[in-house]
Amino acid sequence: SKIAKRELKRLKNLQPQHPEYTTTHTYLELLAALPWSQSSDDRFDLKTAKAMLDADHKGLDKVKTRLLEFMAVQKMRGDMKGPILCLHGPPGIGKTSLGRSIARALGRKFYRLALGGVRDEAEIRGHRRTYIGSMCGSIIQAFQTVGTNNPVILLDEVDKMTNNSMFNPMATLLEVLDPEQNSQFKDHYLNTPFDLSRALFICTANDASLIDRPLLDRMEVVDLSGYTLEEKVGITESHLLPKQRRLHALESDPASAKDAPEGYPKLVLTAPAVRTLIMKWTAESGVRNLERRLAQICRWATLQLQGVGMEFFSGSGQSERELSESQAVVASCGPNSRGVITVDAQHLEHILGPELFEPDLAERLLGGGAA
Repeated sequence: SKIAKRELKRLKNLQPQHPEYTTTHTYLELLAALPWSQSSDDRFDLKTAKAMLDADHKGLDKVKTRLLEFMAVQKMRGDMKGPILCLHGPPGIGKTSLGRSIARALGRKFYRLALGGVRDEAEIRGHRRTYIGSMCGSIIQAFQTVGTNNPVILLDEVDKMTNNSMFNPMATLLEVLDPEQNSQFKDHYLNTPFDLSRALFICTANDASLIDRPLLDRMEVVDLSGYTLEEKVGITESHLLPKQRRLHALESDPASAKDAPEGYPKLVLTAPAVRTLIMKWTAESGVRNLERRLAQICRWATLQLQGVGMEFFSGSGQSERELSESQAVVASCGPNSRGVITVDAQHLEHILGPELFEPDLAERLLGGGAA
C-alpha cells in the first residue's frame, strides 16, 4: 500500500504528456489487479475429489495419492504450503491434463505456463521498469490472470528450457519453487514482494536428467511409468473413442444429445478390436498414437457412410484377388439398417494396414528350444 500511495502521488504530479505518465499508470493498474488477499475456497471433500480424479484419468495412482494426502493435511491444518510436484514420465501419458484435473478436484483456478524454449530469465522474473516496453514476468502474469493467490500453476516442459553461457532460466525458478523463499518472491517489474506460497506448483518433465540438480532438489518427483493394457482399454472406451467420434460427426455432443439424429453413435469398436488395436498397432507408454489410430478409423468410417468404399482406392497396388477379399471383409462392417458401422479385430488390418508390432514376439524368441 505504501508503494501504491507513493506512485499515485507521483502520478498526480505528472502531466499526461510526460513520458513516465503511461509507465506509472500501467504499474498502478498491475498493483490493483494482483490478488494480494483474494483466495478461492478449497474443496475438502476427499471422496468427491478422488471420484473426479478417477473419472478423468485411469491409473496414475502415485500422484492421486499424493494429492489426497495434501488435501487431508490441509483440511486438518488449514495453512499448509502447497507441495512442489514434478510429474516425470514419457510423452502422452496425461501429465498436462492431470494438472487441470487436480485444480478441478481442489476447486481452484488453473493456469498452464509453457516453459519449452524459454531462454531468458526476464520472461519469468520480468524486466526492470527502467527499460522501454518493460513488463512483469510470466509468474506474476499468471496470478493477475486467474485473480486468486492460491491457483494451481502448471509449469509445463520444465526440462526443455534453454540454458547457455549467458542465460539460465532454471536458476530463476529456484526462488519460485522453494517453499522457504517463495513467500517473498520479488518480480523485477513489480519490485515488491509477492506471496507465492499458497499456490500449488506442478512441473512436468520427460527427462529429469536435463533439469539442473539444485532445481530438481526443490521438487518432489513423481515417476509415471505409463499405462497398462487394461488402463489403455478403459481410456479408449471412456475418453478417446467418444472424443474422436464427436470430432468426426459420428456421435452427438452430450450437451445436445436430445437433438441427436437417430442411430448415434455411428461407429462401434468391439472389445477385441480395441485390445488388438492397442497391442498390434501401438507400442508406447502414452496414448497419443492410439488416438491417431482411432482418428484414422473414424475417417474411414466417415467414408463408408458416404458410400466411398474400397473401390475408391482400387489403384492402391493390390491384386484383384486381394482387393476382392478386402472388400468382402470390410463389407461385413456395415453400415447396418440403422446406419451403424461395427469394427471387429479382423477388420483392422484392412483399415489400418499391416500389423506394426507382434506382442508375443519376445515370448516366442525366449521360448524353449530357441537357438
